Amino acid sequence: MTEKTSEELVKKLKEVVKQYLETAVVLPSLEAVEKNIIGQAHLASLNNCIQNLPKIVSEFGIGFDKEHLASLPKEEIEKRITSLEEEIDSGIMMHESMIFRYKNSSRLMLFGYLCLLSRSTVVNILSSSYICADILLRSMFELCVGMATLKKGGMAGRIDSISFLTGKQKTYLKKLWRELNGWAHPYDKWLKNICPIYQSFSPLYHERLFNDCVKRYTNVVDFFIVTILEKHEVPYKVFTEKCHNPLEEGIELVLVRSRYEYANNANSPDSSCR
Repeated sequence: MTEKTSEELVKKLKEVVKQYLETAVVLPSLEAVEKNIIGQAHLASLNNCIQNLPKIVSEFGIGFDKEHLASLPKEEIEKRITSLEEEIDSGIMMHESMIFRYKNSSRLMLFGYLCLLSRSTVVNILSSSYICADILLRSMFELCVGMATLKKGGMAGRIDSISFLTGKQKTYLKKLWRELNGWAHPYDKWLKNICPIYQSFSPLYHERLFNDCVKRYTNVVDFFIVTILEKHEVPYKVFTEKCHNPLEEGIELVLVRSRYEYANNANSPDSSCR
């Protein structure tokens, strides 16, 4: 293949990708905005909140997981202390040491990936790819549980082990998990709710499916925000003052709301979202 042929092929492929994105993403997303401006604004508000969280955490939160570190044997903790001491003595930030402490001292490394998943989920909802959105939401939920607890095994037991949740909140999340889990396989909910609606190969906006996805996205983001605030120990006052706060726009976040009320009633400037 000559250099000229290669350039022509790349140009054609770019045009194909452009046309695909126009058909599968841009046009259906614009249709969703035109037909459901409130839902679109709802998604934008929540996604903006999530995209602002990393900066808030880096400035006001902690970068490790106390629960995870406390579960490690003494020799593993000593390895991390040694790694940190070597870096301090050298006066140079050593990349390998940082990666070791970061990846092996918590599961908070999933934070950035969850932010990307959130963005992809919003794109799928807007472009009428409702099944794809629900599958991603299930993954987001499971990753949040992985950040919130070290326990392995069945999902019910893992949710029960999350220390910062009340009994009522655990019951709420179990119900949400069952709902999300119903979209994991191509039968049952797919056949009853999606297949009768889609009779073509082009994206098709559907108000009920769109609103259902927005509701599930809201519930998962609710869990995501609380998990990040709890594990990074970000004071709730900081979250409401520095980060885009969906509660101010009337978006109902059950878990975040409970922490908001707790922080207001705690009468302490340093009240976290517990």
